[in-house]
Amino acid sequence: IVEGCNCQPLALELIGASLKNKEISEWRTKAESLQKGQIFDEYEKILWPLYTSLEDLTSTERECFMDLSSFPNNIRIRAAALMDMWVHTRGQNEDGARPYNILKKLADRHLIELFKRT
Repeated sequence: IVEGCNCQPLALELIGASLKNKEISEWRTKAESLQKGQIFDEYEKILWPLYTSLEDLTSTERECFMDLSSFPNNIRIRAAALMDMWVHTRGQNEDGARPYNILKKLADRHLIELFKRT
């Protein structure tokens, strides 16, 4: 897995988060998937592990993650506002996932960072 992530800390963190509490068979499957990425150039070696992390999300979770690209970089977005947006645009129970669960899953996989209010 380390080689498949090209020793990139961000990629390792994302893949590690996606494999947390998973069976060894899923670790092996992920390792095999990452090995396919080794034929790419340097940029693609970094992007391949990120792709495999996103690949494990449901379509609704991926769409919610992509929604974040509509916001400027490096700004904090209130979780309540984000979840309200998802309820209005995606429905509350689509794919059996509630907005809070999606937010938590994205954070658990280190795709987003949650902050406490200060």
